[in-house]
Amino acid sequence: MPNDLSNYAWLADSLKILVSAGLAYWLGSRQYLVKRDHDQITRRYLENGIDVIVGSIEHALGIFRENYAHSLRMLKTVREKRMAGIIPSSDDYSPDRFLRYKQEFFYTAPFYKLQQLCGPEASVFHDQTQDLFAFVESATNFFVYDMCVAVKELAENRMTVDDEALFNTYMTRVQEYSSESYRFYGLVGDLQRIAFLLETDPIRYKDLKTFREKEEIQSIIKSKKLAFEKEAS
Repeated sequence: MPNDLSNYAWLADSLKILVSAGLAYWLGSRQYLVKRDHDQITRRYLENGIDVIVGSIEHALGIFRENYAHSLRMLKTVREKRMAGIIPSSDDYSPDRFLRYKQEFFYTAPFYKLQQLCGPEASVFHDQTQDLFAFVESATNFFVYDMCVAVKELAENRMTVDDEALFNTYMTRVQEYSSESYRFYGLVGDLQRIAFLLETDPIRYKDLKTFREKEEIQSIIKSKKLAFEKEAS
């Protein structure tokens, strides 16, 4: 009888060890799979998706900010020189000093990845980014082909117009472009919010479609879509 009890105790201990070992293996395997999937998802949808889109937006906004700042410098320089009786040099109003954004920064694939991640409604980010690039192109064309030409004509005395009126007109329009640019900065913030959720909530490939169902994701996209429709109307 004592031997039977010892055998039962040994079997029970052995089963506990096997169960513990099996549970530890299962947990370890699951953690490994979650980490593997999360790393791959992060690389595909964040590093090669959202981050690329943010980089494109930052590039376009950076071009606009530099051209905006140069416009103010140009107007201020030419205005002050003419007030002081100094003839502005051609370099003061040269259109060559304005920057153009690089077309290759507008990628397409990252937007498809964003839609795979957040659903078809996330196409609003593609539409707004296209609007941003069109806005930067429009602003740059105004700076180069309108403002620079007018200032050149004035500086070279081929235009009879009141200096103050001309400079005030262009200063106002340049400031209006600056105000118009503010609506695009929200793109970066919203994309970074999506990126943060993706980084901090490890998911498996099999659960990827549930990411778009998150309340915060739906809220971000809905808000962005409403804002875009309001601006377009």
